[in-house]
Amino acid sequence: MKNAIAAINVLGAVAALIAAWWWFRASRTNLPKIDMVTLKPAAPVGMLEMANDMVVAARLNRIAASWSGVAAILGAISIALSSF
Repeated sequence: MKNAIAAINVLGAVAALIAAWWWFRASRTNLPKIDMVTLKPAAPVGMLEMANDMVVAARLNRIAASWSGVAAILGAISIALSSF
C-alpha cells in the first residue's frame, strides 16, 4: 500500500508541475511592454491582436486548470488511501 501511495504522490507532483508549466505559458503574451512612467503601451496595440492573445491565454489556462484538477484528485486519493 505504501508503494501505491508513493506512486500516486509522484503522479500528483508531476501533474502539478505540468499545470505550472501551462500557467507559465498562459502568462506569456505578445502584447507590448507598458511604460512604467506614462502607463501606456510602448508600441501600438490592436484590438484584434489583444483579443487573439486573450483567447490563446484562456485556452492555455483551461489546460492548466485541468492539470491542477488532476493533481488535486490524486492528492485526495493519496489522503484517502493513507487513512486506511
